[in-house]
Amino acid sequence: MSVAQSSAGPLSQPVTVLPGVGPERAGQLERLGIRTIEDLLLHRPRRYEDRRRFHPISSLQEGEQVLCAGAVVAMGMKYWARRAKSVFELVLDDGTGRLHCRWWGLPYMEKYFKRGDEVVVFGKVNRVKPRTMDHPEHEVLESEAGESPHVQRITPVYPLTEGVSQRWMRALVYRV
Repeated sequence: MSVAQSSAGPLSQPVTVLPGVGPERAGQLERLGIRTIEDLLLHRPRRYEDRRRFHPISSLQEGEQVLCAGAVVAMGMKYWARRAKSVFELVLDDGTGRLHCRWWGLPYMEKYFKRGDEVVVFGKVNRVKPRTMDHPEHEVLESEAGESPHVQRITPVYPLTEGVSQRWMRALVYRV
């Protein structure tokens, strides 16, 4: 196969042919040097995180990055400074202990969860009394859901630019 034939293949198509990549996203990807599908596939991760093993909540130690799963047993918003500041807190229980997950200044997080949901979180443990994670990556498990590009695997962490989230970039490369 000659070089001319391979350059005209599907890898040379612009990223705008992919679902979810319009002109605005294409501009964001261009800031990363990604113009074609080939550029996307050759965009190398900065590092990889091991998210293959779930850790029981009772065994979590301060400072370690871990993958945990549990059921939502409590959640709520707290406001202060005349409602200018907020924190959304979610409490997960896996049968061995409870984990408090907090998102500062993100009141919309409350609509993503409901009591009884099975949730997987990945992040750094801030404290152990009570066990707490701030801004963990999360995913609500659904019984009919297939594989996820974010958990139960060696997960890539890509260099990003403003407006492009790690989850979105990882899902895009996974789909391609």
